[in-house]
Amino acid sequence: VTLGCVGPGGAFGEHGATHGGERGGAAIASCETRLLELDRTTFEALCLDAPIIALRVVRGIAARLDDAEAALAANGLERRAAPLLRVLLHRAERTAEGARIPGTLRSLAQEAELSMLETHQALQQWIDRRLLLLVDDVLQAPDLEALARVLPH
Repeated sequence: VTLGCVGPGGAFGEHGATHGGERGGAAIASCETRLLELDRTTFEALCLDAPIIALRVVRGIAARLDDAEAALAANGLERRAAPLLRVLLHRAERTAEGARIPGTLRSLAQEAELSMLETHQALQQWIDRRLLLLVDDVLQAPDLEALARVLPH
C-alpha cells in the first residue's frame, strides 16, 4: 500500500527522529536518490540551530495528516454512500453521451435511505471527480463503468 510520495527536498521518518525507535513502514525510491539519515540527537540539534528545519518538518507532517484525513473521510463517505451508488446505477438510462440518471436529491436520498446531506456530499464528491455531471438539473454519468468501479468491494 502506498501511503504517500515525497518529492525533492522532502522528508519522511520524522516519527523515529522525534520519538526514537523504528517504524514498520518502508520507503522505496523511484529514481536516483540521496538521503540523509539523522538520529534523534542530531535531528533535535538541527531544529534548535535552524528553526526553519523544524517548521518545514511540521508543515510536511501537517500536509500528510490533511491528506490522510481527506482519504479516510472519502473512504468513509464512499462506504456510507454505496446504497446511493446502487440507486444511481439502477436508475441510469444509457444515452449516446453515457447515461442519464433521473431523480431529485430527495428521491435519491429516500431510495438510498440516506440523509439529504449525505446524499449531497456523495454526489458532490463524484461530481468533483468528474464521475457525474449536472446538466440542466439532471445527473449524467459520462462513463457508467467508471462510476460503478467506485462501489466498495
